[in-house]
Amino acid sequence: MNSRVRQLIRLTATALATAAPTIAFAAPALADSPAYGAIAISESTGITGSSWNFDSASDARSAAVDYCDISDCYAYVTVESGWCAAVARASNGDWSWARASNRAEATANAIGASSGPNPIVQTSVCQD
Repeated sequence: MNSRVRQLIRLTATALATAAPTIAFAAPALADSPAYGAIAISESTGITGSSWNFDSASDARSAAVDYCDISDCYAYVTVESGWCAAVARASNGDWSWARASNRAEATANAIGASSGPNPIVQTSVCQD
């Protein structure tokens, strides 16, 4: 092998060795980015829409409203990574919602936050 080929091999190996750590360190930054979820409610029909794993809160709210697919749907609650939310509807039609660090607590809090009788959880969402 001539010296020019050896030099090219060394330069290529050095370039690869310095590029690999850059690629490896870039991936964890993506994992640390928050993700968002939301719950939308149509008060007139009781239909709900949920979304999760969106890059922004506004995208999560828009998706939840789209999934609800009723003209009066409104995004009531948004969560980010590590949080859950739940919405409950009382027998008189009143709605309540809550956030918590787990689904069981969010559903219990949504029921507890109700001002109406006999609230029932309609949906919940957790964002990992």
